[in-house]
Amino acid sequence: GERELSCAMELGKLGRDVSNDDPDLTRILEALGRTLLRSGRRTKRLGMELDAGIGSYVMEYKRITNERAAFADRRVALQRKNGLRQRADAKSAKLVMEQNRLQAQGKIYELERLELEASQGDEVASVASKEAEDVGRVLTSEVNRLLVVRHEEWLSGMKVLASSFKEAAGERRAIWEAARVQIVGSAVPNA
Repeated sequence: GERELSCAMELGKLGRDVSNDDPDLTRILEALGRTLLRSGRRTKRLGMELDAGIGSYVMEYKRITNERAAFADRRVALQRKNGLRQRADAKSAKLVMEQNRLQAQGKIYELERLELEASQGDEVASVASKEAEDVGRVLTSEVNRLLVVRHEEWLSGMKVLASSFKEAAGERRAIWEAARVQIVGSAVPNA
């Protein structure tokens, strides 16, 4: 767009420079300059229309960071859940292995401590499991919500882009056809 506008300005200057020497060339250069000016303006307008059409795609680029962070949160929650579950299982296994020996030796305090640790470990693992499930549910609902939003926005953006390109192509053709008629005359058949 900018180059067309610059070229149009230069053609206008050139047309003024040769106006005394060659009036026919001046007419052609001026017609070509006006055509380039119109075409450049149309190109700039197309740029603005395309900018509006790709807004949803630009937002998608920004959303990716948030989505990666959400999946990382899910991974951390699952790792925490698995780690706590393994520790709780290890404490329960230790209780089962030591229970008979401690009862036989009369170490009730030691047995109660192992039972308490196993019980607390199981509770903590259950809480972590619930938190991981909650994170998973939120992530799933957000992914489904974004699926619908993306579909609507992307379809709308594609329609804007397609109609902008179609309209610009039609206008450009009309601009250059009018220039051809001005420069060559209407006697030349359409190709």
